Amino acid sequence: MCPEPKVFVGQLPFEATSQDVQSLFAQHGTIRSCQVITGPDGRSKGCAMVLYSLWAEAEQAVESENGSTRLGGSKPMVVKLADPPRRGDGPIVGIAPKKLFVGQVRAQGARSGAGQGGEVDSLAPSGARVQRPPPRHALGRSQRGAVSSAPDLPCSAACSGG
Repeated sequence: MCPEPKVFVGQLPFEATSQDVQSLFAQHGTIRSCQVITGPDGRSKGCAMVLYSLWAEAEQAVESENGSTRLGGSKPMVVKLADPPRRGDGPIVGIAPKKLFVGQVRAQGARSGAGQGGEVDSLAPSGARVQRPPPRHALGRSQRGAVSSAPDLPCSAACSGG
């Protein structure tokens, strides 16, 4: 979601102006800016962005105007909270991506792996312990590159699907 109370308005009639959009959406609150999106030739792309002063105003506009045809046209307008701007195909501007990988999770009730090598990195909000594997130099030669199977399922059964 966009960090500002901004509303996207799609499926506008191509003849709708910024003034038309602003006069319709002003009934839901104080508009800080209203802009019909145009192409390089200056013609409307059939959509607009409306920036409100308050989130409650933006939400009210979405609830009231989504699906309406109050600006004319044959198609109902699509009105929703705006997505944050993007740089090309890259990440969302202003929001840092966060990734989390959790591997080899045991079933609930199974014995915890805490303290069996590895280091507790943090405590998850649910109280689950998060571990890092031990450093590579801490493993013996026989353990490097070794493949381990689930404790309750032999490797041959896991590999053969049975």
